[in-house]
Amino acid sequence: MPTSVPVVAIPIVDTSASMSQSGYVAITVIDTSAFLSNALQGDYIGVASYDTGGRVTYGLSLVDSNLSQATAAANAVRALSFNGSCTNMGGGLQTAVSMLSGAPSGLNKGLVLLSDGYQNCGTNPIPLPAGCPPVYACAMGPNSDQNLMQQISSQSHGTYYYAPYVYNMMQIYNQIRAQSPSTTLTANQYKNAVPYDFLLIPATISAGNDLGQFSVVWSDASIPYVNGQPGMNQISVTLVNPAGQVLTPSPTLQGGGYVVFNIPNPAVGQWYIQIEYGGTQPQGLTGGAFEFSPSGNAAMIEMHAEVPQTIKAGSTLPVSVSLTEDGKPMSGQVIHTTLTKPSISIRNALSQYAHLINNVVLPEDVADRVSGDRADLAKLAYLHNAHLPTVDLLPHVKQSLFMAQGSDGKYMLSIPDTAQAGSYNLQFEVTGVSAKSGTPFSRSHLVSVLVTD
Repeated sequence: MPTSVPVVAIPIVDTSASMSQSGYVAITVIDTSAFLSNALQGDYIGVASYDTGGRVTYGLSLVDSNLSQATAAANAVRALSFNGSCTNMGGGLQTAVSMLSGAPSGLNKGLVLLSDGYQNCGTNPIPLPAGCPPVYACAMGPNSDQNLMQQISSQSHGTYYYAPYVYNMMQIYNQIRAQSPSTTLTANQYKNAVPYDFLLIPATISAGNDLGQFSVVWSDASIPYVNGQPGMNQISVTLVNPAGQVLTPSPTLQGGGYVVFNIPNPAVGQWYIQIEYGGTQPQGLTGGAFEFSPSGNAAMIEMHAEVPQTIKAGSTLPVSVSLTEDGKPMSGQVIHTTLTKPSISIRNALSQYAHLINNVVLPEDVADRVSGDRADLAKLAYLHNAHLPTVDLLPHVKQSLFMAQGSDGKYMLSIPDTAQAGSYNLQFEVTGVSAKSGTPFSRSHLVSVLVTD
């Protein structure tokens, strides 16, 4: 089933060797493949990659009713090598922008830029290439250049995102997918499954939608999906509809580490993504759910989160969320908010770990490209990666926050504790009832705010 507003999406994947050193390769391949597999008929997808220069990994293609282009693009991502000797973000952006020449005008176009490090060779990404559409720039982990990624997103009229840990990437991809006007993200949860675990991820489908999309992405591509009871080292994903019936539909698309179900004319109400895991080691899982209304019969329930793009460390971070239905303010919703923030800034980490950083010897190919402050940053990155997973030298903390609804209908909160510079993530999970249809709905939204020294 096509969407009413097709999208044009091109992930731009960092294939420098630091991605391997940071342990980001496996999950980046899985999550990028799963993101491409969320495409619907009528969308355009392509893939670019970069290290010393930019490359077309999968040419921009119109997705047909068989979704074969999504499978081919995912296969191209799985064939990538992550051993490039430097990070040329500008080259990757230029390649992706040139790929857009094959897309019709008037469509909702966007680039997804991924990087775990700093621009250190080739073309500077700023100023942006001519004709650059909105860039959804994702800084991967605390050793990434969060300032540059925020600038790229801001100047392109895109959105900045930060992945505190590698397992957060799929939540960000789900949020980016929801930027299309025709796409609503109703659930976006990360869970950690222990051996022989049973998990339920709730996802409410509201009235009038023509298609529901449910996906599960896990961190080990060698663990296969099965339809039904899982055996040893298998994952089973089924759906529970609002009537309580367990459904075992055939996947629309599946690959190493993910499965996607497209359900036409989904029943209104509370669905569950049901996961059974028969593995021997803990497994990270991200469950996502979207709803689509090409017919236009669904109520326009829109959620807007207002946060500053950047603030100075030590300042209060103001947050407000508003919900409207067909343009009219809503009230009486429940908003669960989770804040993820750094425990220590990069500047403070450089000072606190100076005695360890001084003993780090960078590989010759890295040392040749960095000097001064950049050399210390590279040494901190090596030190951080060397201590994982036993000790996290650059940890993050989570806390739940309460949002109160004001007289203007907006839900508000203030975050006073921004002493540590870095990126602060806010995840909003909303549940409520539509005044128009009298049926339940849910919304999920993720924002990142850069706190600077």
